[in-house]
Amino acid sequence: AKISGGGVQGGKAGLGKNGELSVDKFVEDQLAMVEIEREAEEGQTKADHEGLTLKQLEEKGVVLSSLAIWERKQGLGGRTLITLARDRALSSKEQVRQGGKGDGQSLLPAHRFSAGDIVCLRDQSVAGNPTQPREDDARGLVYRVFETAVVVAVDAEAADEIGECKVRLFKLANDVTYKRYRHAMNDLLAYPPSGSASRLKDVLFGVAAPHFRAIPPPEERKWQPFNASLNEPQLAAIDLALAASDVALIHGPPGTGKTTTVVEYIAQAAKQGQRVLACAPSNIAVDNMAERLTALGVKCVRIGHPARVLDSVVGCTLDVLVQKSDARGLANDARSDISALCAKVSKEKNKGAKYRMRSELSA
Repeated sequence: AKISGGGVQGGKAGLGKNGELSVDKFVEDQLAMVEIEREAEEGQTKADHEGLTLKQLEEKGVVLSSLAIWERKQGLGGRTLITLARDRALSSKEQVRQGGKGDGQSLLPAHRFSAGDIVCLRDQSVAGNPTQPREDDARGLVYRVFETAVVVAVDAEAADEIGECKVRLFKLANDVTYKRYRHAMNDLLAYPPSGSASRLKDVLFGVAAPHFRAIPPPEERKWQPFNASLNEPQLAAIDLALAASDVALIHGPPGTGKTTTVVEYIAQAAKQGQRVLACAPSNIAVDNMAERLTALGVKCVRIGHPARVLDSVVGCTLDVLVQKSDARGLANDARSDISALCAKVSKEKNKGAKYRMRSELSA
C-alpha cells in the first residue's frame, strides 16, 4: 500500500485481512510524522534566533519594541483585542484602522508580522533576557496589521495582566496547525461506533463499501445545469456526486474543469435544499469557489479571517454579514459597553473587584 500526501510510503500501512486500513495504525503514523514536522519547524525557528541581538531580531522583523497599548476592546469570542502602536498620540481611531498617516502618528518599522501569527507580548520593564520571550509572558494571535498599529487577540485573563506599559512583541513558531491536527486524529481514534459519521468513517477506511443511488441516463437527467458550457464528463461527475450517499471522488488532470464541476455540484445541492460546507487547502481556492457561487446567485458565507480574503468576496464574509444585519446597532452598543468595562478591568488594582468585573463581562 502507498498512502501519499504525508502518509506512509511503501510497505504495509496497517491493512486488515479484507484490505481495510487500520484506524489505530493510521492515527499512530500521522501523529508520529506531524510531531517530526513540528519539532523540525520549531528547531529551525530557534536556530534562526539563537545568538542574535535585540537589534538583529528587530531587523529580521520578528520583534517589535517600544509599543504602547492604545486601545483595548472585547471581541472574538470573549477575547480582548489590544491595539499596539509606536505612538499613543494617534489622531483618530479611523486612521489606525486605515493605516493612514496623521499628525503625531509613527509608521511601524518593516516587520514580518501578519494576521494569524502567534505572538508573545512582554512588558519591556521586566528584567531578563530582552531577546527571548518568557514562559509567563502573555500569548496572543495577530488579528489585524496596519501601517501604524498591530491588533492582537489575547485571552481575557492574560490581558488583565498586561498593564499600561511599553510592550515588546515577539513572533513565535506557529503550532496551531499541529495542535488542530493532533486534536483531529485523537477525535478520529475515539470516535464512537454510534456516531453520526461512523458509516462515513467505515467507508473511508475500507470497512464498508460506498453507496450510490440509481443514476438515470443523460437523457432523463432531472436537473438543469446553471453553467451551460459543461461537457458530458463533467455532467456525469455531478450526477455521481448527487447520487452519492457517503462519498464521491471527482478526479482529473490539471485544467480539466474540476473546480467548475465542483461549483456546479454545490449549486445543485444548495438548490435541492442541502447545506454544504465547502473546504479547500488554501484561502485562494476557497475564494475562487465563493466568487463563482455568488456569480451563480448561490447564497454563501465565507468563513475565515477577513484579512486573508479577496476583496471580491469580502461582502460574503461572516464579519461583514454580521455588520449588515438588523441587530448591528444593538451589537455596536453592547461592544462599546464591553470595551469600556475592559478598560476599567485593566486599570483596576484590587483583585476582587477585577474578578467581579471579569464575571460581568463573561455573563
